[in-house]
Amino acid sequence: TMLIDKFSDLFRLKVIERLNRFTVLLVDNNGTKYLGLLRNTGKLKDLIYPDAVLVCKKWSRPKTNCLIIGAETKYGIALIDTYTQMRVFEKLANLRYISWLKDYEILKKEVTIDDSRLDYMIGSKDTIGYMELKSAVFMNNDTAMYPDTPSERGIRHINLLKSIREMGYRSIISFIAAHPTAKQFRPYWEVDPKIREGLINAKLKGVEIYAVKYYLDLDGNLIFETDNLPIILD
Repeated sequence: TMLIDKFSDLFRLKVIERLNRFTVLLVDNNGTKYLGLLRNTGKLKDLIYPDAVLVCKKWSRPKTNCLIIGAETKYGIALIDTYTQMRVFEKLANLRYISWLKDYEILKKEVTIDDSRLDYMIGSKDTIGYMELKSAVFMNNDTAMYPDTPSERGIRHINLLKSIREMGYRSIISFIAAHPTAKQFRPYWEVDPKIREGLINAKLKGVEIYAVKYYLDLDGNLIFETDNLPIILD
């Protein structure tokens, strides 16, 4: 476990209701209402519900006036904003804390291949690779899971990574278990069995599958726990 950074500009709001995929109606202790932007397309029903406490930062955009960064739990803050998850991952990679990327640089972000977009192109002295991150903050006991709703996009990315590996490139999918209680990761096969099948087939073809754990403590400190959380595929 390692302290990496501190988020100092966060404030807490209570959920009134989730209005749609991208907005949540929130309220502070004085009764002032906020419209929060949610940059995570999961259902997140275990984290966003009436009276749940969300951790936000100021955000001046049309229609929304705060950005939802995380959800408070008894043991810390689940980092649910996917953009922030990616920035944290990039910082860890640049600091060489991701052991399976220690000889690699992130060469390019948001790379388009075959009409699909992957998060990163990576490279070492003699190897090129591609990598996709997926947010896994839905929890069942101590298990982080993905997806919490059927994901055609997820299937497409897994199949693309498999095709890339078959062409001889390094190919990685990493699940971000950004929840303080996560002790392992597994695909949520009850919701989308195709994701599990796709991951098993991709692994057989040489696609690397990892789960990385980091989260915020209740004081807003960024805690990095592991780049190799146990993974269950069957």
